Amino acid sequence: MTGTKNKHLIRAAAAALLGSIAAACTTVQPPAPQASVAPPPAPPRVVVVKPAPAPRYSSMQQYEHELARRIFDANRGHTIDGKLQPLLRAVVVLHFEVDAEGRVHDVRTWRTPEREADHLARTSLVRAGSLPVPPAQWLQGGRLGITETWLFNNDGRFHLRALAPRQG
Repeated sequence: MTGTKNKHLIRAAAAALLGSIAAACTTVQPPAPQASVAPPPAPPRVVVVKPAPAPRYSSMQQYEHELARRIFDANRGHTIDGKLQPLLRAVVVLHFEVDAEGRVHDVRTWRTPEREADHLARTSLVRAGSLPVPPAQWLQGGRLGITETWLFNNDGRFHLRALAPRQG
């Protein structure tokens, strides 16, 4: 019985081998060309958006004006848009430092006639948030020292010296 079993195994192996050889010898026809083949889509266009360059200031006065404009605009409702009154309620002078990212540091009061005006000036600086970034070449120790003057009317609204028109 083992002889018959071996014969069957040999025949099955031979049939499998012949089937493999026959399959390898058959030719495969390539697909028929299509009449209109669309070209592959173009790769998506990459648009590189560069960040806006930091403003260039030609002078410290120009930078101080821009800085004062930022403080003024952030405090609408607390500011004086028109003429200042002839006799001001208070003049507050603050000195502070602005770092390379526009953050305010080390605020010091150099002049104030009253605590409330000093508090209002400091609060307006906080409301302004991030200030214009100073040019890197102006920084000393990573910061630029600024002195600004707040001019207060009797109603507690203010104007900034860097923006104020000259009084004659």
